Amino acid sequence: MAYKFIYDEQINLLDFVNRGIHASNLNLILTVIFFLLMVLGLNSIRFTLFLVLLLFGLFFIGQEVALLANNGARRDKAYGALLAFGIIFICSLVMNSLIYNSVLRSIFNQIISGFNGSM
Repeated sequence: MAYKFIYDEQINLLDFVNRGIHASNLNLILTVIFFLLMVLGLNSIRFTLFLVLLLFGLFFIGQEVALLANNGARRDKAYGALLAFGIIFICSLVMNSLIYNSVLRSIFNQIISGFNGSM
């Protein structure tokens, strides 16, 4: 939607996603490092939070690079970047609420089943 706003032309969604993922390919390396550290038992919440925020920031930067890298803009790229940020932010909030609610429900179910099993 932001690409259409800036350049006034349609782009294939898979091509745009491919460009964005290519621009943020460092996320794959950081995700593997993050996974290995968690498997090895790293219990630092600060480091975990830092890595998650770094992954999210690199994803956002990659999407912005894919959006703003082309020439021939018909409208101001700053407004398109703000529109893209808003879209990514709203999608992140929705995904976070879905994941958080499902994880929270599963934890509560495990706690309740643990209490029921011990009684």
